[in-house]
Amino acid sequence: RKKLARMLNPFAHAVDRFYCRRMTSSERRWSGVAADGAGHGAFRTSQIDGDAFARLIEPLTAHFALRPKWAAGQLDYMLTDAAQKPDFGELVYASVASPVGTNVGAFAYLARAGGIGRVLQILALPGQAGSVIDCLIDDAAARGVSGLRGRIQPALLE
Repeated sequence: RKKLARMLNPFAHAVDRFYCRRMTSSERRWSGVAADGAGHGAFRTSQIDGDAFARLIEPLTAHFALRPKWAAGQLDYMLTDAAQKPDFGELVYASVASPVGTNVGAFAYLARAGGIGRVLQILALPGQAGSVIDCLIDDAAARGVSGLRGRIQPALLE
């Protein structure tokens, strides 16, 4: 069974590429991302390191009444631990900037080309979650990630 799946894999990738090229960025489908992206407009994604991601947590969570207050070194420990999961892929940290250059969000996920990416965190200012999630999807698609999984907070569903 696995041998047959491996043999058909190049054909499946060709069909996926053809299908995604026919989609436009305004189309929303569960089965793929348009070749020109998810349609997040002029929002820009920049890859950052763990320290920059940690600095963005406070301003991007300030609007929550309840938020973590980590002891010294605790956040660094968690970010270091997240990076030590090579079986799940490369750890990607990214910030999302609005068209005028203001940071409106950030995300962290483990990306494995051809596999399922594991979203560790999505941070967004109020009203910006959709654009941040679109940027995450575009970033994952550009890295060849087949899909994304992870937990979600209710604020991101609005």
